[in-house]
Amino acid sequence: MQGFPEAFEEYKRQMRLGIIPRAYQGLMKTFMAMRTQLQKKHPQFEVSSGIQYGYMDQTYFLFHPQSIRERGLKVAIVFVHETCRFDVWLASRNGGFRKKYWQQFKDKKYDKYRVVPSAKAVDPILEHTIVAEPNFRDPEMLSAQIERGALSFIRDVERFLSKSD
Repeated sequence: MQGFPEAFEEYKRQMRLGIIPRAYQGLMKTFMAMRTQLQKKHPQFEVSSGIQYGYMDQTYFLFHPQSIRERGLKVAIVFVHETCRFDVWLASRNGGFRKKYWQQFKDKKYDKYRVVPSAKAVDPILEHTIVAEPNFRDPEMLSAQIERGALSFIRDVERFLSKSD
């Protein structure tokens, strides 16, 4: 296992090659365009004003209707860097909401999407992969896949929550 100094030397080498910066910039440009497109196409949804870039572990923006937000929840469209896939996550505003809704999904044995194993996890309550193998050669198709997947996820979550109230 490499330590940080060795990993950093490899990082510098890769950065000098220029491929990683070019790929990262293209990914972020695509992600920003997707966020803007969803914001324009779905004005009834809250879309975060910016993108959370993370530590090259995940990059995300929020995209959810008022009905989700009113419950102390949020929906994130996430690019997971390690697996290079797009997910949609149901998360919460704070730990109290997280525990409450995680318990609801667990108690009802919800199986439409993956319920994370622990209420103490930091990020999602539910997670679902929308696009496992993104095709960046066709950004319009990729955006449409992500939009359809996110909207379907949101409808399913809203349906579950309305039945659970």
